[in-house]
Amino acid sequence: MLRITYISEESAPFSVSALLELLQQCHLNNPRQGLTGLLIYGNGTFLQSIEGEDEAVKALVEKISKDQRHRGFRMLRKEMATERLYGDWSMRFERLTEESLRKVPGLREFAIKKFNRDYLDTHVEVADLLLETHRSAGQHPALEKEARDKQITELRRALQACEQRQQMAALLIESVMETGKQSRLDDSQLRLCKAMLNSMRKTGKARARSK
Repeated sequence: MLRITYISEESAPFSVSALLELLQQCHLNNPRQGLTGLLIYGNGTFLQSIEGEDEAVKALVEKISKDQRHRGFRMLRKEMATERLYGDWSMRFERLTEESLRKVPGLREFAIKKFNRDYLDTHVEVADLLLETHRSAGQHPALEKEARDKQITELRRALQACEQRQQMAALLIESVMETGKQSRLDDSQLRLCKAMLNSMRKTGKARARSK
């Protein structure tokens, strides 16, 4: 199994709608390819780690490196792995802010302006710390101790999935609010609203069946 971590910058300011659409594509396409990972976005910068079968990872990274929506693609790490670090997520997402940075041990004085391609390219240890911190943030310590218990493991996954749905819903609401200022919704936002509603309805039905 292969894991690749890269850094890049947006070519033009990413709207909330564009960010949400990117994540929807990840959640739709990655499971088909057996890919998992973590994406951190902030200050116009993308830090992403992708893992899976060698050819699938290479193909996606090649596609990403040519995507015109960002520039300055730089690979930080390319490593073989025996197990997944992000196995529960088709693509875990975290939006970096000054507030969230203050919660990272060892980075409380790290200003978000340093979260950029040039700095992280020469301070890979900071990128590693950010990835590890946000990966661990989705793992509840009390649950990790009993990870072999199937019910506890499923509960952990449900909590992580709920957290990510909240992230997506927040982005969608923010996108709709931005567009509301212009008194119109475009087709892409309507598609995203429909996809989000379908996801929530499926979750609701699954919960009802489990009761």
